[in-house]
Amino acid sequence: LSESTVVAVGGAIFGSAIFLAIEAAVSAVSRAADAADQELAGRLVARAGIRDIYLQRGDDDASVSYGQLIRAARERVWAVGMTNHKFTEQHLSQVLTKDQAHFDAVVAFMDPNAVILKNGVPQNMLEMQLVLEGKGTSSQQVKDRQRRIEGDCTAMPFGGRLRILNLRYPTQFSCLVIDDDVFFFPFLAGRESSDDPIVRCSSRHGLGEKIVRHCAEVFSTQTVCETVFDSTVINNELQH
Repeated sequence: LSESTVVAVGGAIFGSAIFLAIEAAVSAVSRAADAADQELAGRLVARAGIRDIYLQRGDDDASVSYGQLIRAARERVWAVGMTNHKFTEQHLSQVLTKDQAHFDAVVAFMDPNAVILKNGVPQNMLEMQLVLEGKGTSSQQVKDRQRRIEGDCTAMPFGGRLRILNLRYPTQFSCLVIDDDVFFFPFLAGRESSDDPIVRCSSRHGLGEKIVRHCAEVFSTQTVCETVFDSTVINNELQH
């Protein structure tokens, strides 16, 4: 063989070896990354109970999930929010079609009457949070919305129990509980809270279980929770 042939063949073999080595290294890194991703996914699902994460709680995927789950709900829908504007506009009518006697519906608001003292001067807690979001909703608008919900519940053939609650405690967050699904999101500064991320998780274990337990505890603690309306009380009064 000529020297040029040997050099050419040797160069080709050397180049192929380098390529195969790089490919093997990339493949090994990819497998390691896949294994790490699978391990992380396993922890999130099996231990934390996380089912999905939406970068925007108002996006189409999240909205479709809310609607589908509420239509199929058989046990409960708990809406815990600041003003519950979008829940009332988009989903309340579907909740009020439920005819199961055991169905538990809760619409819980940040108490529109609660105040925080700053240098001895009372400031409405709800309106202070709304300043961070750049919104114009007032405590009076929240009260009007509560009366509307009460009127809609009375007018509809709702078979379960609906409570309107006012919550007042410093660790408030927003969540939507639909049977064994929990959608959890914090109150963040910004003009549109629908752009904030939301975590969907199971209520049976992990993060979701703790959130549901927290909500149930708050709902039953009169110091931090006031019942504005309870449909079972109204129904009992009508029957007598």
